[in-house]
Amino acid sequence: MAFTLSLSKLLKSEKNKRLFSNFISLLLIQGTNYVLPLITFPYLISKLGFAKFGILSFASAFTYYMQVFVDYGFNLSATRAISKHRKDQAFVNDIFSSVLTIKVILTLISFLVVSVLTKSVDAFSKDPAIFFLTFGMVISSALFPLWLFQGFEEMKYISRINISMKCLATVLIFLIIQEENDYIKVPIIYSVCLILASVIGLLFGTQKFNIKYTFPKFSDVEYHLKNSFHIFIAGFSGNLYGQGTVVILGFVATPQVVGFYATAEKIVKALSGLMQPVSQTLYPHISQMTAENQGIFLSQTRKYVFFISFIISISLNFLGKDLLSIFFNCKELEIITSLRLLSVVLFFTYMNMYFNVFLLALRLDNILSRLYLVVGISFLLFSYYLSLRYSLYGTCLSLLIVEVSIFMFSLYCLRKNQPNYLKPSYAIG
Repeated sequence: MAFTLSLSKLLKSEKNKRLFSNFISLLLIQGTNYVLPLITFPYLISKLGFAKFGILSFASAFTYYMQVFVDYGFNLSATRAISKHRKDQAFVNDIFSSVLTIKVILTLISFLVVSVLTKSVDAFSKDPAIFFLTFGMVISSALFPLWLFQGFEEMKYISRINISMKCLATVLIFLIIQEENDYIKVPIIYSVCLILASVIGLLFGTQKFNIKYTFPKFSDVEYHLKNSFHIFIAGFSGNLYGQGTVVILGFVATPQVVGFYATAEKIVKALSGLMQPVSQTLYPHISQMTAENQGIFLSQTRKYVFFISFIISISLNFLGKDLLSIFFNCKELEIITSLRLLSVVLFFTYMNMYFNVFLLALRLDNILSRLYLVVGISFLLFSYYLSLRYSLYGTCLSLLIVEVSIFMFSLYCLRKNQPNYLKPSYAIG
């Protein structure tokens, strides 16, 4: 009852209603990103087997690094800039032109990297076509203007485009993938649908916000590269462990073991994706607040985030075995145990995503980038050792070490920079 009354109070103002609408739109986008794969991957496993599914998971995990590289932190830095200067059309045009140009250049660099790896590294050269076909997702990331719609806080339009194309991809998976040899068609389906969504979103966004592309000045490109550098380092370093688990297993374990771990991981990532629309919605909103109001907002909302995170995590721990058996027809002990271990990781992931919004709003980009860089590099070392020694269980343990470390450091940073943020007395009303 208290939670319902508090929520009703928050939604009274027009600004908060818009905030809630953007949250729902981002939640739907993340739903398609994480929930739809939960529908398709049991089907893919049944048709392709764990080994082929492991190969696809390895390629997707590596490609995600390329996507993070191409995004270059603009989903946060460009969003922040546009949210503060959205009424300045010339400024918005400059941001759009610079960001899009940088993304295209980074895409070309990424393609060269993939080309070299498929010719020189065994893990990539065994099935190079998979990596080139999966690269379409990188092209999609370069063109998808999520940061533009986030900056204007108009997420309902881009969510409809995103959901439509990903639903189309899901339907095509069930229609086209019928046997093991069809595994090569999976990245084709996703790449074509995602690129189509990005092109539609880009064309619609430029018309909706009256944006004109002009080739940017070198000084503008340099400025946006520097401005987003620390956010990029934090994001890329964070993904050293976020996606690095599957990549590391791809080097030290069999494709079947990779498939086992990827099955459990996809369930956890689908649930962790529930927090992403919360953080993406709150970020432009909190960025406009004064430090005092940020502290008040943190005090008002953190107990809800903690409670929901704990309930989801503990529920997955106890119900994971039944979930795998009923919905995914998976009874392998390796998958069940991995899912239980990752359910603990999930709680800390939720809390870290939530705290990072406030750390970024305080413009502690430099501190976060250093934190994630140290954690990411450290992860590569001990995760490789643990995965080599304990297989997928070692991978799960390495993730838990990382998320707990980030959680403790985030609390430390908040207390050091804004001591009142975590005090109950800071809340009002």
